[in-house]
Amino acid sequence: MGQQITEIEEAASITVGLVRLTCLAPYERNARTHPQDQIEEIKASIRAFGFTNPILADLDDGGVIAAGHGRHMAVEQMLDAEEDVRLPNGKVLPAGYVPVIDCSAWTEAQRRAYTLADNKIAANSGWDDDLLKIEIGDLLDLADEAAPVLGFSDKELEPSHGPWTASRAPRSARLSRLWTPSRVRVTSGSLVTTGCSAATARALRTSIGCSTAPCPT
Repeated sequence: MGQQITEIEEAASITVGLVRLTCLAPYERNARTHPQDQIEEIKASIRAFGFTNPILADLDDGGVIAAGHGRHMAVEQMLDAEEDVRLPNGKVLPAGYVPVIDCSAWTEAQRRAYTLADNKIAANSGWDDDLLKIEIGDLLDLADEAAPVLGFSDKELEPSHGPWTASRAPRSARLSRLWTPSRVRVTSGSLVTTGCSAATARALRTSIGCSTAPCPT
C-alpha cells in the first residue's frame, strides 16, 4: 500500500505537508462565520475521528487559508488547552502543526472564489430523511454510553420524530417512533413500506431483519 501511495503522489505531484499554525493566515474577507458552538463541534469531531481534512492554503502568499478556517480555529483552541491532535490512523500530530494542501498554483481570484464555493456547494446538498433516520438509529444502537459525534443537535432531530438521545430503547420500540404506521407495517415477518424509495425500503428491511415484501407505489 505504501508503494502505491508513493507512486500516486509522484504521478499527481500533490503538495501536502505539515505546516505550523503560525505560518497560516485566515483570509480577512472570509464571509463564512464560525460561532463558538460550531468550533466546539469541530473539536469534538477531531477528538472522535482525528484530523481528517487538510487545510487548503496558499503557501507562496503568506499561508492565506482558502478552506479550513473552522478547523484552523479548532486546532488553535485544542493546542491552547494542551490537547493532542491525532490523525485518523491514531498518530499524534507534532504540536503546532496541521496537514495542509498547498494551492499556490491558483491565482488570487481563484483562491477567493474557492473560499466561497467550498462552503456554498456543500450547503447545496440535502438529506434522504428516511435513510438518515435508519443510519442514526443504527449508530445509536452501536454506540457505547456516549452518543456518537454526528453534528446534529437534539433540537434539529426533535421536530419530526422526537429526541434521539433521550433513551436507549430496544430497536423495535425505537423504530416505532421513527416511522408512522401509514409508511411501514410488518405482516407475518415481512415488511411492507409505502411512500419511500426502494433503497430506503431495502435499508429498513436489513435494519430490522424482515424478509423482502413488495413496496407499493
